[in-house]
Amino acid sequence: MLSSIAGLAFLGGVLLALHTWSEDVTADPAERRVYQTGFYTILGGAAINTMCAAIVWGVGAVPFGDEFGACSPYGLAGAAVTARLNLWKTGFTPREWMYLKAMPQILVGKLGGLTNRALDVLDDELLKRGILKQKPGQRFKQQARQEL
Repeated sequence: MLSSIAGLAFLGGVLLALHTWSEDVTADPAERRVYQTGFYTILGGAAINTMCAAIVWGVGAVPFGDEFGACSPYGLAGAAVTARLNLWKTGFTPREWMYLKAMPQILVGKLGGLTNRALDVLDDELLKRGILKQKPGQRFKQQARQEL
């Protein structure tokens, strides 16, 4: 049950990030629509998977803790239907398809930036507590400066 709650919390974080990116006024409108479609797709799949898991749990059809896994095909189908309905409702232009094609690199870049910031905060905290003597990679930067 704890893993299900952790999974839903992670999914909520992903949905929050997609929704925030879809509301960014500095982004291109086509990029915002791609994020919006991703938001609705994941939300639709998660909603259907959660409803199915609640029903399966109530009926007792699968062992305790396997509810979300047993319903994952329905969640995947729900995500596909939600994505298709959103595409049918809004219609994608070639510009949106271009952003969709580039989406993996964009997401990796954004998540990589978040990861780097989190690691910097962790390094600063470890330096304050005296656990680290210097930031990781600092020695290599100093050597590179001396060689120049």
